[in-house]
Amino acid sequence: MNKTILFLLLVLVGGLASLFFAPMDSNWVSALIALAAVLISLVSAFANEIFPFRLSLRADEVIFAPPSAPSHDSPALILPLVFINEGNGSGVVEALSMKIENNGVSKIYTPIAEIDFGRYLTGKRKLHAENMLGTFSSFTLGSKESVKKHILFSQEEHSTKYPFSKWSEGQHTFRVYVKSSRAKKPVELATITYSINKQVLDEYKNGVGSSLAGSRELDI
Repeated sequence: MNKTILFLLLVLVGGLASLFFAPMDSNWVSALIALAAVLISLVSAFANEIFPFRLSLRADEVIFAPPSAPSHDSPALILPLVFINEGNGSGVVEALSMKIENNGVSKIYTPIAEIDFGRYLTGKRKLHAENMLGTFSSFTLGSKESVKKHILFSQEEHSTKYPFSKWSEGQHTFRVYVKSSRAKKPVELATITYSINKQVLDEYKNGVGSSLAGSRELDI
């Protein structure tokens, strides 16, 4: 909360406190109504500052998800993402994008669907209509709320900034960017780095998926 808002709130608190020492008449009631109106206006005008929306993201797994039909050389990826609002105000997660960097080449991936991961696991770990919940769309997070979503990403084939490119083995960095209603620009909220070998890429072409995840062992 910045100093201007704090100062205005202190002035209002001081005004309300002074009313308790004033005689209770029509002027007292009018003053109370006026101060209440100012307080409501102040809260409405500075709602974002008073009740911030603080979005964070948890991600550590990248799933190579083959479709049931033959695909091109660019894998479809499922990311299990946990969206957490650490603030007291609500907000909207409006859009996602993922940039993948390898050997100086960047690919841009965008969300195309939300996946029912339970059905994906029981459906021979392949993408098909039965395990897709629908296209990805914006959603709201309330105060201190969190939600986990399995999002299917696909490489943009007609991006002018990041031209479509085939995959190659090596070290890959996955950067997840989020555009929310409380931010003017997309913000990078998660970064994952994995080494992808030729076996993972070859298996994907043959219809076999892979999961890249860090160690689940705790240091205890």
